[in-house]
Amino acid sequence: MINNDLVQLIERNKARKFNQSIDAEWIEEPPVLNDEKCGLNYICSMNQNYILGQFYDSDTTISFTVKEGIFEKIENFKEQIKSLSLNPSYNDSLQNWIIPKNIRKRLKQKDLLMSTDAYLQEIPAHYLFSGLKLNSITLIPSFTSLVSGKNENRIINNICFTSNSNPDLDQSKNVKEIPDFDSLYFADIEVDNISELFQEIVDSSTTMKSVSETWIKDNIHLYDLIHFAAHSDQNGLYLNKDKLNDGLLSVEEIRKEINLSGQTIFLSSCEGAKGEYKYGEGVSSIAKAFLDAGAGGVVASLWKLNDKNGSELVYSIYDEYSKNKDMSKSLYDAQNNFKTLFPKFKYPFVYITY
Repeated sequence: MINNDLVQLIERNKARKFNQSIDAEWIEEPPVLNDEKCGLNYICSMNQNYILGQFYDSDTTISFTVKEGIFEKIENFKEQIKSLSLNPSYNDSLQNWIIPKNIRKRLKQKDLLMSTDAYLQEIPAHYLFSGLKLNSITLIPSFTSLVSGKNENRIINNICFTSNSNPDLDQSKNVKEIPDFDSLYFADIEVDNISELFQEIVDSSTTMKSVSETWIKDNIHLYDLIHFAAHSDQNGLYLNKDKLNDGLLSVEEIRKEINLSGQTIFLSSCEGAKGEYKYGEGVSSIAKAFLDAGAGGVVASLWKLNDKNGSELVYSIYDEYSKNKDMSKSLYDAQNNFKTLFPKFKYPFVYITY
């Protein structure tokens, strides 16, 4: 491992919750990974021009650096995906920058654990690494948090599927101006279809449509997996108002008012993994807020979803999960096999866990 005190401090910082004091201990040795897993760990410099990387597997630790200019290259990559104009050769070029050749061959048929930093936290790794023949990709805040065993996932036997196709909001300090949302026509269809899929697979499956913010706050802890088919942006999830709440389940409210114990959260909504980057704190996203609240894992999108395509992809992910009971692998396989020409529609989701 690297003995530089500053690098160690950054790695420990990645392991903590938003605005939490640093209490994680630095891992003195490389993380212990079995033969099926490998790890990529990235730490960015303050000026975002220098990236230190480390690769781990069951018997090897390899340190490397990523050359300058990577920030602009990644931003260009994301913009090309969103505009549906990506040149496939650009993917190969960026992959060569981020993963040295001597490491790429060691990734084949492995479950990749990946801890990013700064602007790398929004990189579409699934698409970027699509040609490497991995088994799965799971994002983790840090390898320090992996060692400490935070937020262990619950076994999923009790599921709640919720949908809010037309959120009903009140203006408030959180909702200064009510957004003009398009109706999510497929949101209700989505939860009906996946609920039917799981009726005979789990002990209990509940479907809630036009769910209120207060109901979520009061009941979310009762389920092992909670699915949201709803509108969202970097402010939070848009649900329905009630006597106690305005309908926007904000990032701050998730952190402060929701207490989870290893539940899986599935955000079938726009930009759930996207947020404002705050130096020293990471990306303030809905997904990170749920992890800070105690979720064991979160599925979330890196960009805006297409209502119909997104709903079809979500069903494919759950269909895979019904067979293998592994959310990371289910997400990886479903996105790889989804029939579309455009990476924007094929690779929107990431799976994040502690």
